[in-house]
Amino acid sequence: MDVSIVVSTRNRASELQYCLEAISTALAQAPDTAAEAIVVNNGSTDNTRAIILSWMRSAPYPTRMVDELTPGLGAARNAGVKCAKGKFLVFTDDDCRLAPDYICKMLAHFERDDAPVIRGGRVELGDPTDMPTAIKTWSHEVTLEYPMHPGVIALGSNMVISRQVFETVGLFDERFGAGTLLRAAEEVEYFYRAFLHGIPVIYVPDMTVFHFHGRKTRDAVRKQLVNYSIGTGAMAAKHIASGNLLSKHVYWDLRKALREVAMGSSASRWNGLSEISWVLGVFRGAVLFWVSSLIGKRSPSQSPPKAIPHAPCETDSGKP
Repeated sequence: MDVSIVVSTRNRASELQYCLEAISTALAQAPDTAAEAIVVNNGSTDNTRAIILSWMRSAPYPTRMVDELTPGLGAARNAGVKCAKGKFLVFTDDDCRLAPDYICKMLAHFERDDAPVIRGGRVELGDPTDMPTAIKTWSHEVTLEYPMHPGVIALGSNMVISRQVFETVGLFDERFGAGTLLRAAEEVEYFYRAFLHGIPVIYVPDMTVFHFHGRKTRDAVRKQLVNYSIGTGAMAAKHIASGNLLSKHVYWDLRKALREVAMGSSASRWNGLSEISWVLGVFRGAVLFWVSSLIGKRSPSQSPPKAIPHAPCETDSGKP
């Protein structure tokens, strides 16, 4: 199997339908690629399961579904990894749609590699009436390097990870991600661990995904940024002993917040969150991480790196 496309979903049945149709279109443009699609149902209570099963019956390529009841995007992504058979794992979200040429563009990059790599791609607004957030539209290739923060290089809605990376770095940390106490950063924390292992994390502008996130107001964006700040603080707390990169960024954020206080201004970070609010969220995330560690939650990614065994999916289309 060349490619496994992994979609994690929870209570977004209507958006999921379009996401799955876009996957079918992208795979149709790469007919010689041995590919499969995996949908992880992360405890949905709407008609998500029926949408997935209907799509599986009509898809002309292997399709798989797994029910992952542990809440959180980290756990859902791990369930997809264990179920996948592909050499390259494409991760996207249920409110996203792959561009028709996505698979062709992706393979053109990865087939030239001689070592494990993570790549993220361009994320465009799918609906122009949505706020310009949760997108990435750089026009040139960028590789994560010191002192860049790993959160700027790519988005979890458009990332491709070679299977060899999981065998070196391990799985996602299930304490992170939407739906958990730490709210965000499961992909950013993974990028950082890969970076520590010397694995390149690269952004390329021609692997495009369209994001229909539905946030129409500054208040909605502010809530999203608060979640990002909590995830950022939790990640810094986890890796406080691994070097000074994340600590340096916390220091820079704190300096910006103090400057904001000294100037008596309320300059906003990006789209509606002050530097002070961001730093408060970072420290809140650090505290929440230490609390979660004290109560003894262990993430699969904390185990020594080893080959990721294949786990059978709950439902399989049975197609060749």
